[in-house]
Amino acid sequence: MVLNMVSLIKQKQVTNLIDLLKKSPNFVLISFDKTPHKKLEEARKKLSPFQAKLRVIKNTLFEKAINKISSANSPFVELKKKFFPLKNSNAILTLPSDWLEGLKTFYELKLQEKSLNFKSAILDGEVFDSNQILALAKLPGKNQLFANIIMSLKTPLQKFIFNTKFNSYKLIYILKKLADKK
Repeated sequence: MVLNMVSLIKQKQVTNLIDLLKKSPNFVLISFDKTPHKKLEEARKKLSPFQAKLRVIKNTLFEKAINKISSANSPFVELKKKFFPLKNSNAILTLPSDWLEGLKTFYELKLQEKSLNFKSAILDGEVFDSNQILALAKLPGKNQLFANIIMSLKTPLQKFIFNTKFNSYKLIYILKKLADKK
C-alpha cells in the first residue's frame, strides 16, 4: 500500500511538471550545487517582478515529464538528446514570453553566487546550451537598444548643428577681439 502511495505522489509531480512546461514554454535548467537555501529564496524574490519562477526539480521526474512531452514537441526531443541524463542538483527557471529581463536578472544573481550555473534552455522554441544562454543574458535589453538607436539617430544631427554654429561663434569671437583692440 505504501509503494502505491509513493508512486501516486510521483505521478502527480510528473503531471505538475508537464503542466508547468506547457504553461511556460520558455525555461532554463539551472545547476545549483552547494547553493545555500537563503540564496535561492533571494533569487526567487528578485525574479518575481519579471514573472520568472525558480523551482527545484528531481532529475528523474523531470526526465519522465520531458519524455512524455517530447512526443508532441520537437524542441523537447532535441533537449532530451543533448542534455540527458541530468546530474547534480537542478532547478527550472520558467520565464514569460518576454524572457530577456528575467534571464538578465538571473545572470546578475549568478555573478554574485558562483555555484549557480546555466545548463540548457528552451527559449522561443529553440534549444540553447550554457554558452549560448550566457551570450543571450549579456545582451542589452529592449529599452537599452531603443535608447542606443535614438542616440545614434540624434548624434549626427547634434554634430551638424555644432559644426554650423562653430564657424559663426568663431567669427563673433574674432570680431570681439578686434573690437577690444580698437
